[in-house]
Amino acid sequence: MTTSGWSLFGHHDAYGVFETARMSGRLHHAWLLEGPSGIGKSIVARRMAARMLGADVEITDESVDDPVVQKILADSHPDFHWLTRRPDDKGKLKQDIPVADIRALNGFFALRPALGGWRVGVIDAMDDLNRSGANALLKTLEEPPANCLLILINHRTQPLLPTIRSRCRTLRLNTLSDDDTRSAIEAAATDSTDIAAATSLAHGRPGIGLQLATPACMAAASAAKAVFRSRSDATAAEFIKKAGSGADPLRAGASQLLNLAASASDDTPQMSDVWLELSRIVGDSAALNMDSVQTASKLVHALQSSAQSR
Repeated sequence: MTTSGWSLFGHHDAYGVFETARMSGRLHHAWLLEGPSGIGKSIVARRMAARMLGADVEITDESVDDPVVQKILADSHPDFHWLTRRPDDKGKLKQDIPVADIRALNGFFALRPALGGWRVGVIDAMDDLNRSGANALLKTLEEPPANCLLILINHRTQPLLPTIRSRCRTLRLNTLSDDDTRSAIEAAATDSTDIAAATSLAHGRPGIGLQLATPACMAAASAAKAVFRSRSDATAAEFIKKAGSGADPLRAGASQLLNLAASASDDTPQMSDVWLELSRIVGDSAALNMDSVQTASKLVHALQSSAQSR
């Protein structure tokens, strides 16, 4: 069986904190895995679940041959429940995780373990919970059944209720080093993956790099480099055209601009203000549901304004 979705890079210390707690016999009933999207939090969650459900080998890449691990990866273990956004009746991914799914998770925890051990539930991700779903989850957090473990994945794109955070033990996971990023991408790559492109767009988040390793995204990233260097009308128009062609190209172009501004801030203090403005525009784009062309235009305007104010 492939190790895709199982190979762990850069988060061994965080997983080790969980293992220490498990072996001490003082395991918290709820764990919050927090950090940017695309860094491997779901892999840490699967490894935690496999250990709790009886994987009797060291949790390594080679342990995919363990029957418990195989069931975890196939989402077929009777005492394992992975909750994420699902498609609606028309096949379109729902905007959030419905409160009914959270109530079903509560019901899953209310049952006795099918195999006599533990029950493990994972919510991927808390960012996709609406207020009703978050409130429904409090029932299990406040009155945890025996031998049940709840793992919450949080990308930190939305505020988390303090009542939820206070009832969890938090593991904060960070972006990966360049070497770990490339290794993670190579482990998950298919024959058609442009590994160099994925690595250049990842910026420590291999999952994002793999998602954006397309010709359109690479073109947007290249246009971002050009407009950052010259900020001429020609490069601005090209960036708006390339980054404005869709959600993923915009993400690739904006990410490239943010990283260029962050790198330049070491030598040019003004770049810190530019980075903040670019970051604000990206945040507003998601919150206000702006289209890609509008967002790309605002990013260019922020860059050109900073050049004129020098």
